[in-house]
Amino acid sequence: MADSVADMLGRRTTAVLAALVVVATLVTGCQPARAGARCRTTDWGDDGRDWVLQCRNGRWVRALTKQDAAKILLAARPAAATPPTDAAGNPYPKDDYPAQWRNVAQDSVFDSWGYPNRQCTSFVAWRLANTNRATLPVRPGDAGQWDDALRSHVVVDERPAVGAIAQWNENESFGGLGAGPIGHVAWVQAVHADGSVTVEQYNLGSDGTYVQFRTRAPRYIHVKDL
Repeated sequence: MADSVADMLGRRTTAVLAALVVVATLVTGCQPARAGARCRTTDWGDDGRDWVLQCRNGRWVRALTKQDAAKILLAARPAAATPPTDAAGNPYPKDDYPAQWRNVAQDSVFDSWGYPNRQCTSFVAWRLANTNRATLPVRPGDAGQWDDALRSHVVVDERPAVGAIAQWNENESFGGLGAGPIGHVAWVQAVHADGSVTVEQYNLGSDGTYVQFRTRAPRYIHVKDL
């Protein structure tokens, strides 16, 4: 009876190597072998059927099945990124900006805070009200003016926090994100160990659409962090 995968391989790294060899063998058809036959190599072989073989002590022995190798190869793949979640552990929807503003032409209507729809300012004002349960203490104008307009009312600093507003001034480039002539604001969805943040926003590319982006902002406005 063939030894178990764990007995034959011992270590996960060897198993992953075997799985990679299986893929190469299946693609190229190289190194045919037969269990029990003599060999003079330390390579891996293919019995042409169900098994991956390895030459050990001068004989081809069964190492693992091709089915097991495929499972190991799949398990060795990097895990998918975990979607950001709120404080309660619930995943954020991709775009929950209200339909009455989202599904009409950009700048065709005004939101509840007086901002044109599908603009970064409109989205952040809505996100603050809907998620943070907070309102802006004043109407701070264009995105590039938000830091100065709000500085006397709330904390504005370089410390990221979930629920804070990430803000760029006019034509400011920082963290791989470049603002236009009227600046840009986004809502901080997640803060990462390296100090970067995932933000969600509208109109990053001046196209009136929603996008998430990992970046570092030059400053953060703390109206009511989560």
